[in-house]
Order: sequence, then C-alpha cells, then structure tokens
Amino acid sequence: GRDLEGRAIGKTSKNIVIQNVEFNAYTGLAIGSEIAAGARNVFLEDSHANSRLKRGVYVKSNLDRGGETQHLRVRNVNFKDTTQQMIAFSTDYGDTRYNHSPRFHDFRLEDIVAEGPSSIGLDIKGTAEVDVSNIVFDRVDLGRTKRSHRIEFADEDTIWFRDVTEDGAPFPLFASDNLPPDVYAGEDQ
Repeated sequence: GRDLEGRAIGKTSKNIVIQNVEFNAYTGLAIGSEIAAGARNVFLEDSHANSRLKRGVYVKSNLDRGGETQHLRVRNVNFKDTTQQMIAFSTDYGDTRYNHSPRFHDFRLEDIVAEGPSSIGLDIKGTAEVDVSNIVFDRVDLGRTKRSHRIEFADEDTIWFRDVTEDGAPFPLFASDNLPPDVYAGEDQ
C-alpha cells in the first residue's frame, strides 16, 4: 500500500512466485514504489524478454513510502536491451516529504543475461540513513552499457559479485569467490 494507508493496514506482499514469463513491455520485474507495508519472498525465475524494456529488474521506494523489501530471488532470466537500467534498486524514488526510511536487503540474482545495451547495467542507490545490504550477484552478464555502474549508500561489506561481467569485462567491484549461503528463512521470517 501507499504511504500512511499502507503502513496503517500493514499487509505485506509476500510469497510471490513468477515463473516462465515472457516480458514484452515496460519493466520485467518491478517492486514498488507503493510498498509501505513491505514485500518479502518474491521469486522470479526461468523467464525472458523478447523485446526492449525500460528496465529489467527494478525495486523502488522512498522516504514517504518506507517499507522493507527482503528475500528477493531472481534466477535464470534473459533480457534483450533496456532503455534505462538493467538492474536498479532505488530507495529515493520521486519526491519525498516524510522520513520513513525504506530498507532493501537479502536479494540474490543468479544466471541473468542481458543480450543488448542499456543506459546503465547496475544502479544501486540507498540513503544516508539506511544502506542497501546483503545482495549477491552470481553469474550475471550486465551486457553493454552506455555508462558505468552506480552504487551509492550500499553496504559494501555485504554485497558480493561472482562471475559478473559488464561490457564483456569482469565487474570491477566487490568480487568474491566465497558467497554467503542462500538460506530461505520461511514464510513468516
């Protein structure tokens, strides 16, 4: 839900499974921005885009909405090209007047291929108050990009990249061979 109404009702969007989808419009997977009560246990797998999208994966919120987005799993997904970001996590979407810091954590993206170009392959933007944290990128090809990646207000100690490429070269940040285990905490955890 949105802002005060979403917080008052307090119904988290949870246990969402998206499989075997062909994306043909706007954004492949979008979570938010109206996510004040949060989202948890969202799974996208075995899907592809056959046409140009605006964004491949987009999780967004802001200080008006707040909310906690956690346990996002994206695996075995192929995208063509995007006009903006291939993968974006933004906690400062749009204008804000209040102070309900959104929290994004426990995301895992595996076996993702971007075939064509994008404006920016990876765009992570937290806030000074709350970092984006605990994100694993494993076997991700961000494709060709017009601009280099952007990572702001992210907990660098809890973001891992293994076998990630951008513009055909190894991703230059946070490379690791030792990824944390993928632990599913359960429906209500």
